[in-house]
Amino acid sequence: MADRPLSPADLWQAATAASRQTSKSLIGDETDAACGSGGTRGTSGGGADGKVGSKNSPKAYAKLAWKEAKGKFVWCVAVLLMRIFFGAVKHTASLSASVDDADVPGSMPFELMGYSFEVPPFSLQIAAVGIAAISSVASLLVLVLPGVLFNPSRLGFLAAFPPLLQLIRSDFKLSDFPLAPTRVSQWVMGKLTLRQLLVILPVYFVTTLLAAATVRFVVPAPFLFGGVDPIQYGDNRTDGTLNDVLEWALHFVKEIMVNAMAVVGLRVVPELLRLNRVGWAECWCILIVVWPLSRIAVDVSGSGSSFAPELVYALRCVRLWDPAIPDVEDSTVIEISTAFQLARSAHRLGPIIGGVLAGKIMASFFP
Repeated sequence: MADRPLSPADLWQAATAASRQTSKSLIGDETDAACGSGGTRGTSGGGADGKVGSKNSPKAYAKLAWKEAKGKFVWCVAVLLMRIFFGAVKHTASLSASVDDADVPGSMPFELMGYSFEVPPFSLQIAAVGIAAISSVASLLVLVLPGVLFNPSRLGFLAAFPPLLQLIRSDFKLSDFPLAPTRVSQWVMGKLTLRQLLVILPVYFVTTLLAAATVRFVVPAPFLFGGVDPIQYGDNRTDGTLNDVLEWALHFVKEIMVNAMAVVGLRVVPELLRLNRVGWAECWCILIVVWPLSRIAVDVSGSGSSFAPELVYALRCVRLWDPAIPDVEDSTVIEISTAFQLARSAHRLGPIIGGVLAGKIMASFFP
């Protein structure tokens, strides 16, 4: 008797089993010596209690940390360079290229290697024409591309950019996207052990900080175009009143829900599209998941979620260490208080809790 065609339910079960096996093999190959099975919680070389039973376990965890650090570093540098590029495009589009003949001097002194030259006025006019052309191209890009790319308070669109995440994941053979909420969801689903998670999360925060500092001190300050400026959250100013606490709770819940939907969308939508043989899954994920969620405000000023609390932390630390970066929040000295720390925690802790919620959802409906 001829085999009957597989139903969509059979295809989904097969895809789920393959996904689980792939996740286990990618993590398990690096940590078999440390965790026995390497892919599921509660099993290890030392027994069901999860104890490490191999002398090579520190080396295995070190290899895991190194692999994750490399992928995370490249991801952070790419995100910040894209942010610098779009900041430069926005700045170029705002240039005024009109030069009034009455304002053009007869000549302009110019010094090069100790020699002084006189620049004729027609050189300035030629330069003005070139600036006008470049500004026109930049203005066209700003008009055509989504405005969220040029909004410095909407960093989440670049941080959770699906093609970039998939590229980093594939090239560095990571078991999931290099975002802290996605890794927390993996732990909730049982695809990461608690020890693996406790290795990965600190590596993410430290590596992101190092990458942000590297970009800041390698790229000259005039060419940063706000690429390493901290994200401006409007709820950073609070005196701890009841209204402020309620406002913080609202923003905290927004971060949880937005990040939970982002993690579920980033992991489930592409698989559903591939299951239905729809091409360009990552591009569709941009339109279906990332672009709508990045437009949801998570504070009073209309800023969106970063989908990466490690990036919020890194940019803030680089700002505090380098006074050359303008403080986009306030020109006065920031007073670090308990209420102020509470206000910022909504955008650092919220995505982590969102990852937990996403893991619960996927474990129940998309295992």
